[in-house]
Amino acid sequence: MCGIAGFTGTKNEQLIRQMSEDMKHRGPDGDGFYIDEHISLLNRRLAIIDRKGGDQPIFNEDKTLAVLYNGEIYNYIELREILEKAGHTFSTKSDTEVIVHAYEEWGEKSFDKLNGMFAIALYDIAHKRLILARDHFGIKPLYYAYTEKRLIFASELKPILRSGWIEKKVNERILYRYLAYRIHDDQEETFFEGIYHLMPGQLLVVENGTFEKREFSTLESDLNTSIEKKSKSPVTQKDIDSFSELFTDSIRRRLISEVPAGTCLSGGLDSSSVVAVVNKLLMEHRKETESVGKVQNTFSAVFPGSTNN
Repeated sequence: MCGIAGFTGTKNEQLIRQMSEDMKHRGPDGDGFYIDEHISLLNRRLAIIDRKGGDQPIFNEDKTLAVLYNGEIYNYIELREILEKAGHTFSTKSDTEVIVHAYEEWGEKSFDKLNGMFAIALYDIAHKRLILARDHFGIKPLYYAYTEKRLIFASELKPILRSGWIEKKVNERILYRYLAYRIHDDQEETFFEGIYHLMPGQLLVVENGTFEKREFSTLESDLNTSIEKKSKSPVTQKDIDSFSELFTDSIRRRLISEVPAGTCLSGGLDSSSVVAVVNKLLMEHRKETESVGKVQNTFSAVFPGSTNN
């Protein structure tokens, strides 16, 4: 699962290590820190790719950039090849290192090139500039709060509340919407006043005591354009074949792992389709299925006597 957290504007090693303990359940394989007079950052790691060499933070060649993140980059192999041809030198086999070299090469545009789920904290040490980024769909959580020109962030609410910098006060409007309509996580506000979500496809840039949010993703406009075009024409066999190829490729990429991979199976259309494609890839003896083993393991949550299986 992994997790990240940190704060700017002060050095407090005791607090950052307490925040790490609060998220120990997210990363049982260890923690990593970057601490200087201006910032404190941490990562809790659940090791999936490059288990031996992928501990965070990970730096660029001259150690002017540091990255800590929670997630997985599914196109990291392709991006690594492009970046190596551009002259970048890698010291690990991890997907994490692709992030820091991609930022060197393309700046903020690099985040839109990442195919994956991620919450990233990238620190430009030379310019004392922190960039937080959340993936296009908001799969990985990232919460933040700011007070007195100081920002604190984490993958969970508890480490932020641990700081004592934010009053533990319920956001009654958000709580009401959840109790009345079961709606939450669709807005920047959270259940606590003063604590916010970074929204899907957003960056939060912290520099010289100022905070600026902006979009890095063009996904929403791309989807709207695609939907508008498709609404004017019937679905063709070419469309079906294209979807099948994309769907299969997305599953193939997610099987890349140094630990065993299994599938959550509810019996519905979505999970059954995933299981079927994994079996197809197994029969084709694709290299990526080494993480699956000879037979795919599926996991279902079953509650006897209940319809909620």
